[in-house]
Amino acid sequence: MKHNVLPLFSQPLFTTETKLDNDELNFIETELKKEKISHSEINKLSEDPIKNKFHTGLENILQKDQYKNLKKVIIDSIKLFNDSYLRYDTNFVIIKSWVASSPFDSSCEIHRHNNSFLSGVIYIKANENSGDIEFENFNHRDILIYPRNDNTLYNVERYWVKPKPGLLLLFPSNMYHRVHKNKSGEDRVSVSFDIMPTYFINKFKNETQIN
Repeated sequence: MKHNVLPLFSQPLFTTETKLDNDELNFIETELKKEKISHSEINKLSEDPIKNKFHTGLENILQKDQYKNLKKVIIDSIKLFNDSYLRYDTNFVIIKSWVASSPFDSSCEIHRHNNSFLSGVIYIKANENSGDIEFENFNHRDILIYPRNDNTLYNVERYWVKPKPGLLLLFPSNMYHRVHKNKSGEDRVSVSFDIMPTYFINKFKNETQIN
């Protein structure tokens, strides 16, 4: 019987293994360890849903000169994601970026990133025991059926990705995700970031400009 099935309203998860070599990853990790946060930032972070994890939080660290190569890798990946799959007629800009250093037994509770269009993470230091990132589909049907013959795009409600150095992920900011506990013997170090289309930012500036 002739038929067709369309993956309507699908949520894309873009993954790529960047070409950052060990020397560059080690350099980035060393620089990230120098990042400091102020007392006011610490107070604001106390309201953050991310538990047992240090991060710089409120600044856009990718604006700093020492991370220009890392920023270029991320921007090139965003462009590839859009040009090949999303196909929006706009450029994108990183509006927030922060480093997260997660020690043994730390985790990140389920959350999503508000006030942005796309979000992403690139792992600087990690191994297979550092804690998977898990994406969850809260729009899935109310009745779940087990067992299954196979896991497919049409029946799964969760998806896991194992971290590894140089791995970069991009996903819609409204996609719920959590990070499992770090069970390795070393910190997991990553840089997360939020992205907006330049079209929206320019439109907002024009609409809110005071003459």
